[in-house]
Amino acid sequence: MPQWTPQQNNAITARDRNILVSAAAGSGKTAVLVERVTQMITDRDNPVDIDSLLIVTFTNAAAAEMRYRISKSLNKCIKENPNEPFYRKQLSLLPNAKICTIDAFCTNLVKEHFYDLSINQDFSLLDESELQLLEDTVINDVLDEFFEQNDKHFMSLVETFTTPNNDKPIINTVKKILRFIYAQPFPYHWLDEAVKKYSPDIPFNCSIWYEYIKSQLDYLFELGIRLVKENISLTDFEDEKLNSKFIDVFENDLTEFERFQAAYKRSWNELVNEREASFVRFPNSSKVDKDVATVLKSNRDIYKKLLTAE
Repeated sequence: MPQWTPQQNNAITARDRNILVSAAAGSGKTAVLVERVTQMITDRDNPVDIDSLLIVTFTNAAAAEMRYRISKSLNKCIKENPNEPFYRKQLSLLPNAKICTIDAFCTNLVKEHFYDLSINQDFSLLDESELQLLEDTVINDVLDEFFEQNDKHFMSLVETFTTPNNDKPIINTVKKILRFIYAQPFPYHWLDEAVKKYSPDIPFNCSIWYEYIKSQLDYLFELGIRLVKENISLTDFEDEKLNSKFIDVFENDLTEFERFQAAYKRSWNELVNEREASFVRFPNSSKVDKDVATVLKSNRDIYKKLLTAE
């Protein structure tokens, strides 16, 4: 008989209430649940048949292990009490007990009530490859329909997410949004509320997104300028000509950041319409200390990406 901790014993013996067991992996949560179920179905004063319980797990392997452990526990009870039919009854009910994943439970529930849902009794579940194929077909059909309508708002959306002759980015974006929506408890309600937040009647600088984006831009501009200035401070070589080359490059980088930052401070539209960033080629660093050159290149790679579409 395992030696249960007071907390484990409370979880095993608690009745007529909801309980939540939260513990680290390997701490005995499954063992506690098995013991709780075993005590419930073998309680002589208030017995509960195993097939009247719903025991849900995350994986089929976990469900099989749970069923095996309960079976093992019941067999032990039968061995200790061979003349007691009560335990044999519970063991005979075990094959029909609802010990399964949440997916399996929901599938069985739909099959049992297909008539209430107005669906065919012989429905089947899509596997991942079938789902992806169906998604691609539907998305492409919808995109083709909108392309034919030549709606200006749709065309603006396409230009934002795609490049010429490549519509995969917008398709992938739609898929990501679709999966996120269906992860919500009430997906269509969530979608309706989200659409309201993107209403064109709300000026961007008054929307809930503005403050978030503004905080991110403030951080990115601060990070980029800090990295450029760090590179300038590290450029202190004995070779004055080499020193001058690197300083010119980094000062040009700093000018680019300050140009974008100034546009951002003037207005959002000016930032959006600002011409692309221009970074000159990194000088030959073969005569620079290897560690210093690595830091200079790493910093520049990071801050260049902040102002480019790469």
